Amino acid sequence: MPTPDGSNQPYGTSAAYSDPVYPSGASAWGLRVLNSKNVLVYGGGLYSFFRNQNVGCSSPDAPNGFRNCQSRVFSIEGDSSVQAFALSEVGSEWMVTVDGVDKASWRDNLSVYSNTIGWLGYRV
Repeated sequence: MPTPDGSNQPYGTSAAYSDPVYPSGASAWGLRVLNSKNVLVYGGGLYSFFRNQNVGCSSPDAPNGFRNCQSRVFSIEGDSSVQAFALSEVGSEWMVTVDGVDKASWRDNLSVYSNTIGWLGYRV
């Protein structure tokens, strides 16, 4: 379980701000796009290098190259349109989640150190 736990720390959630609800033990989103149009990301990097102050989860020597510091890091939700160019991530099992469904796995986007998606288009 990560510290802090995204479900209740370090801040509580507020429905007035459309805050996400995380299951217990989940990490917070690195990037969350909610009901937003024409979002452009150029050369974005979402990195999760440690879990509970331990960097073993992001080591290049991880078994089978699987650097898993958190399950998910980028969420696209609701009536959104997004384009991302050269989106790189480290330490996430799922690189992109759309309306709660995992869409892009680190295994399908291997690069030198980071996992990289050259171009992502959603409702463009």
